[in-house]
Amino acid sequence: MKLARLGSVVAMGVAAVGFAAGSASASGLVYSADGGASVGYDSSTEYWTVCDEKADGHAAVGRMYYQGHLYATVWNKDGAHSCVTSRDEAWMPDGASIRLEACVGNAGKVKESSCVSRPDKA
Repeated sequence: MKLARLGSVVAMGVAAVGFAAGSASASGLVYSADGGASVGYDSSTEYWTVCDEKADGHAAVGRMYYQGHLYATVWNKDGAHSCVTSRDEAWMPDGASIRLEACVGNAGKVKESSCVSRPDKA
C-alpha cells in the first residue's frame, strides 16, 4: 500500500515537472525540512496532494501561492502515510505560475521552521 501511494506521488511529481500546456505551472514535489510532509501538483488535472510522510505526531500542511500571495492551505490530519487531494486553483488563468510549500503543524498552527518551497516557474 505504501509503495502504491509513493508511486502515485512520484508520478505526480513527474507530471508537475512536465508542465502541461494550458494549465497552471508548479514547482513539483516538495518535502518539508524534516521530511514529514510532501506536496505535489499534477498539471494535467490541476489537483495538488498533501501527504503525511512520517508517524511524528504532526499533521502535514500544504500551501499554494499565486502571484506571490498565499492562496490556499490544505491540512492533512489523517495520520502517517496518508494523502489528501485538493483542486483549489481551477479559477487561475492558463499558464499561471504557482508555488507549493510543504510544512508540518498541529492544532491549526504551522511549524514555520519546517516549511520548504520551490521558486515559481514562469
